[in-house]
Amino acid sequence: MFTQATTEEWSDMYRQTVTASFFQSPEWSHLWCEYAGSRFEPAPLRVQLASGRTALFPLTRQRLRGGAGFLWHGAPAGTYGGLLEGDGIMPDPEELAHLLQSLFEHCGSLVFRPFPLIADYDVVTRASSTHGFSEDTARKITGISVTPDRTWLLDCSSGFDAIRDRWAAGSGAMLRKIDKAKNSGVVVRKAVSMEDVAAYHQLYIDSLERWDPPPVHIYPETFLRMLAGISSESRSMWLAEYKGEIIAGAIVLTGRNHCDYWHGVMSPRYSKLRPVNLMVSSIIESCCHAGIRWFDFNPSIGLEGVEKFKKSFGTFSVPCPVLRRETLMARTVMTAGRIARRIKKAGVR
Repeated sequence: MFTQATTEEWSDMYRQTVTASFFQSPEWSHLWCEYAGSRFEPAPLRVQLASGRTALFPLTRQRLRGGAGFLWHGAPAGTYGGLLEGDGIMPDPEELAHLLQSLFEHCGSLVFRPFPLIADYDVVTRASSTHGFSEDTARKITGISVTPDRTWLLDCSSGFDAIRDRWAAGSGAMLRKIDKAKNSGVVVRKAVSMEDVAAYHQLYIDSLERWDPPPVHIYPETFLRMLAGISSESRSMWLAEYKGEIIAGAIVLTGRNHCDYWHGVMSPRYSKLRPVNLMVSSIIESCCHAGIRWFDFNPSIGLEGVEKFKKSFGTFSVPCPVLRRETLMARTVMTAGRIARRIKKAGVR
């Protein structure tokens, strides 16, 4: 049912797909492979749909230690995966469930977070009413675990003026926070140098002390440099600056009609200045001017305060559950690796 696709086919299908996340692009897979080394490799699979059309699953494959086989990823780091089909017409939920069932059986061990607009069968005319990838569809797939999750989407198709009007409605709290940042002298700009990236990374490292529980993976400055995209249209690092000091930032990854707020940092000393409100507003405005329909705030690992912040921009939530299947051997190797990392972090030898 599945055949190996080339990187060129992957690139072509990604460009042809009406709406797709950056994480479904070959660029994300290759960036991750460069960062993680030879343990990861792009492994896209071609599949023929019931309609006769050809589609592609943009997968990345991780080689497990000790010759224990592979763990496949819908996209690295638990980000969005999903079918690339070129023309905006997705298979119906029954066929989609069947395709994913076959995909899990083909891979053996696979972690897959479906792109939340994967069930949006007519992106151009019906995207605003999408309900995302249904957990009911996920539960039709046997032999997997389903971890519920959700993300927060903002539809930018009405333009930035209309979005500002919605922010002004009711209490107008969002506009007051944005104006407070502006009136306090906070300035938003994109990163233009490696010094900017270093300042962002330092903010990130400082913020880890406040994480409870601590993050599973800490990104080094080298990876953030790759993602800063100083000269890239798809990757950008945004910064909020106050009196010459960088006090907040965000890494934004732009796909096909979709912009993802993937990573963010802020100095708590300046939270009352509302720099993140101004920064996110500036990013959303940029999306509107570029004609990008969807701004995605990403899942919030269940943090109520973070979700409240995202909701305050006028977003709506859609499910993006994590689907997982691991062979016993893969589970054993991955568990051993996690234990080893915890021991190393604790300083135990």
